Amino acid sequence: MRAEGNFFRFEEISKHISGLKSIDTLIKDYFPRFEITYRYHSDKPIEALSPSEKLHLLVNAILPEVRKVIDLDLPRMVGSKRFYPVSVSEIFSKVKDIWIAADGEYEDAEGNKILTSHNERAQGQKNHSDERMACDLSLSDWYAQNENYGTNEEKLFVKFIESQIEKLRERFKGCEIFLLRNELEYSVFNLKDGRLFAPDYLMFINDITHQKLYYQCLCEAKGGHILEGDLWKEEGLLDITQTSKAEIPKAPIPVQVKGNEAYVPDEAFLVSLRKENYEEIKCLGFKFFNTKDEVREKSFRDQFKTLLGVG
Repeated sequence: MRAEGNFFRFEEISKHISGLKSIDTLIKDYFPRFEITYRYHSDKPIEALSPSEKLHLLVNAILPEVRKVIDLDLPRMVGSKRFYPVSVSEIFSKVKDIWIAADGEYEDAEGNKILTSHNERAQGQKNHSDERMACDLSLSDWYAQNENYGTNEEKLFVKFIESQIEKLRERFKGCEIFLLRNELEYSVFNLKDGRLFAPDYLMFINDITHQKLYYQCLCEAKGGHILEGDLWKEEGLLDITQTSKAEIPKAPIPVQVKGNEAYVPDEAFLVSLRKENYEEIKCLGFKFFNTKDEVREKSFRDQFKTLLGVG
C-alpha cells in the first residue's frame, strides 16, 4: 500500500509496531482500536460510496490519522536526557505532501472541477477568512516555510509568535530567529516513559554573531478537544526544559532521530560545531498553547516570558 509514503507496507510498519506478524494482524488487531469519524457528504452514507470514493477516503483521510496513532504506539523506551546536534537539513530534507480529503466540489468559470474541504488544514494563513489568523508568511523572514496549513490553534500560535518577533529580536540582538513547522519529521521521547511524540513547532534562536547562546524551543498548539488526553506530551516538554542537557560530542555517537532507526551525525558537521564555542546551548519545552482556556493561555505566556524574557 503506497499510502503515507509506503508507511503501511509490512517491512516499514513492522519497524514501528513491535512483534507485528503480518498486515492481517494489523487490520484485525490494531485497526479496531481506532474510533474513526468520517465526513464525505451529509446525505451520503458510507455504504453508498463508490469503490473509488472509499479508496479516496481511506488513503487521504483515514490512514493519515491512523498513522499518527501508530507513531505513538512504538515500544516504550527510556530516552537519554542528553541531546546531541544534528543538522536541520538532515531531518527536514524532503518535500512532504499533506493530503486533505475533499468533502465538496464546484465548477469554475471554465468548467473545471474544483475540490473543496471544510478541514481547517486545507486553508493557509494568507488571506484567511478569520482576521485573527490572517498572515502572509511568504513575506516573513522569521518563518521557515512560505505557508502554514495547520489547525486553528496552530495558526493562532503562529500569529502569537508574529506578535513577539520584534521583542525577541530586541531581546536577542544579532541572533537568527526561525520558527519551523514540524510535520512528524522531528520526534522526541518522553523522558519518563519513552513514548514518542512530534512537537508542532520548533523555534531556533541562534546567536550566530557572538556564539553566546543557541536555543531550540519545542512548542505544541493544542485544541481543547484533545488537550486532556495529550497532557503527557506537555509533561514531556516541561521535563526537557528542567532536566535535559545539550552537548556537542567529542566523537560521533548514535543519535535516536526517527522511529527505531539510529542516526550517526556526520563527522564533518560535528567538526564544524566543535570549532564554535557557544556559552549556552539549551533545548526548551513549553506548556501547551491554547487560546480557549484563559488560565492555560496565561500560563503559556508567563512561561514564554520567563524562559525567553519577552511576552
